[in-house]
Amino acid sequence: MSEDERAEGSPVGRRVVLGMLGLGVAGVAVGASVQDKVSRTLAPVGPIGDVLPLAAGSATTRSRPV
Repeated sequence: MSEDERAEGSPVGRRVVLGMLGLGVAGVAVGASVQDKVSRTLAPVGPIGDVLPLAAGSATTRSRPV
């Protein structure tokens, strides 16, 4: 395969990287509002932190003594 043939291929790697960066930016941009909506939706169910330990706040906060 010559250099010219390799250069004309589709830039799949570049598209994957740019797509991942775009998804990361979108997650940062709307993540807080989505998390607030999910928390408000699940609030009537009860403390979701008892079922999902990381849902209670930060990863360093624990409901049980170590």
